[in-house]
Amino acid sequence: MQSVVTTILFVLFSAAVTAQSINDTIGQNQILDQVVVTAQFAPTDLREAVNTVKIINRQTIELRGAANLSELLQSESNMRLNNDAVLGVALSLNGIRGENVKILVDGVPMVGRIQGNLDMNQIPLTDIQRIEIVEGAQSMIYGSDASGGVINLITKKSQLARFNGNVNAMYEQNGINSLNTQLGYQHGKWFVNGTANKQKFDPAPDSIGQREQYWNPKDQTSARATIRYKWNEFTDLRLAGGFLKETITDLGELRRLQFKPYAFDDIYRISRSDVNVFFQTAKPKHYISQANIRASIYDRIENAYRYESIPDTSALIPMLQDTNLSSGLSARWTYATDRSSKSINYLVGTEWNSEYGQGNRLADTSRENSNIVSIYEVGVFGSIRWTPNKVWIFQGGTRWVIHERFGQAVLPSIWAAYNPVNKPYTVKTSIAFGYRSPSLEELYFRFVDINHNVVGNVSLQPEKSINLKTEFAYRTGKIGPWQLDAKVSGFYNDIKNRIILAAVGPIAFEYRNLDEWQSMGGNMSLSASRNNRLEIKTSIQRAGYYNALVSTNASVPTFGWSLDWSNELTVHILKDQLLSFNIWHKHTGDTPFFYNDKEGKLQQDVLGKWEFANASFSTRIFNKKLFIQAGAKNLTDVKQRTNALNSANHTDIGNQGNLHWGRTWFINTSFSF
Repeated sequence: MQSVVTTILFVLFSAAVTAQSINDTIGQNQILDQVVVTAQFAPTDLREAVNTVKIINRQTIELRGAANLSELLQSESNMRLNNDAVLGVALSLNGIRGENVKILVDGVPMVGRIQGNLDMNQIPLTDIQRIEIVEGAQSMIYGSDASGGVINLITKKSQLARFNGNVNAMYEQNGINSLNTQLGYQHGKWFVNGTANKQKFDPAPDSIGQREQYWNPKDQTSARATIRYKWNEFTDLRLAGGFLKETITDLGELRRLQFKPYAFDDIYRISRSDVNVFFQTAKPKHYISQANIRASIYDRIENAYRYESIPDTSALIPMLQDTNLSSGLSARWTYATDRSSKSINYLVGTEWNSEYGQGNRLADTSRENSNIVSIYEVGVFGSIRWTPNKVWIFQGGTRWVIHERFGQAVLPSIWAAYNPVNKPYTVKTSIAFGYRSPSLEELYFRFVDINHNVVGNVSLQPEKSINLKTEFAYRTGKIGPWQLDAKVSGFYNDIKNRIILAAVGPIAFEYRNLDEWQSMGGNMSLSASRNNRLEIKTSIQRAGYYNALVSTNASVPTFGWSLDWSNELTVHILKDQLLSFNIWHKHTGDTPFFYNDKEGKLQQDVLGKWEFANASFSTRIFNKKLFIQAGAKNLTDVKQRTNALNSANHTDIGNQGNLHWGRTWFINTSFSF
């Protein structure tokens, strides 16, 4: 691995020297103001946003060769991704687990969480133009599941040509093949856009066994469509919807090889669909009003089979079939003023969410049909933004939550931003309260057989948290051909009644509230760009995770610390991005974690550190209509981490053993018309 890392550093140095020696013929790059929409009153200049917002644009998505949201976010220093062969990839942000991070598509929450997490591998990037990441508690604006932050995927909504389309194909050596298409039509007040995605993962055999493998084959199909009617420049109506279907094949190892070998196999079939209506009307420099209604359905079927190698047949196993169906209906309305001539603007809104579940592993004993469960939540929120002068911005607000089961809660938040005129720096700080109500699974799940005893808990209480965040950002402006940007930030999270799956016996587990959990840390980042031809980014984060042993042993430190360091280099070797090179690297440090052993006793261990890196070359030819990219992923060839998971029945952080299937090369082509 040392030789690989040395090679990476050599390539980084060589590319940087090459880029500095390139004669720039396009002149000075004009820095355009970036506008953000997530967690804002109205579309806002990034420098004037009171929240800390990170933007990942379409160019970055393409240059990284990311096939889905999981691959795109794995290079971020403040994010960690956990792989599970069946449940997929779960995200944590600044130490906050994925059930507290809300993922939106054009401001509308995605559905289909398993154990509180959305599978990042199920989110394609075909139609995503930019991604906005807002760290810290956003429950005041977005309600439950947003106490750790918000990730908003913003899709394409207009085009200049009447017809516009794209076909993309990617092949990876490890067995991933994907084909994605996009087609848009613009005429007058109408815009119609559609995407379709097909991905197949047939991993090469690994060393675990003949049939059983670390990585399961997957077959995924998805599509999405948007119809937009624009009455005038400031009023439009959108109808959008999509579906996803995925099949995961989990083969078991053969048993009793001497006589009529057999195995137990599981097939998981997942389907997700949604439709939403969005309406917006605005009067520039006066107000903006938005409303949306969304209906969604999520279905997950698990079929258990007994496989007989002789005569090569499979049969369903009675009593081991699992079907879970959930559906949701939500509505949201906001009205915000945007008066530049006034020092005070305000936002008011309301949101209603309901969820319905049905399955043989859900049990609500208060109902006649115990396998049907449901819940609803209403939120009313308001916020005031005060700009006393051109330097200071203050914003405060609160959300009033009314929950069918858990009663009422009030969630205040306060933000402040200092942005002096003609100065190259800004300072932002905030204190925000978060909230997450228990999911239907955490309340009503029940799975008991000879090998499992996992039950929900109707006595659970909502998680309540507080988030503190401060950021200092420095932007130099132009220094010759260079543009430099630096940020220093710190965060602190304190969660009360954190919900975990706790061991209550050798094979018995129950969802319970943990009294307290905390995380804290700091981040330093630096980016330098030269005339739109060279860009270097580095970010280092040191985070502390709450030591669960503190409650029983006062001599241990309150926090266990871990270091993340990410770097990215982009070189446009030829002008207008006709030939580009991109490489990114991430170091994930030793991380403490806690688990319950077979006797149910709390134990501590450390997840070992690892290095990860991807590199690629890309070119645009035929008047930039054809994009060709070739490169390698996982240059350090990491696969598994050493930890105590083999002896642990349960960990609070999920399956951390499998990291990747190893070093692979890939080719990615895209044709636009």
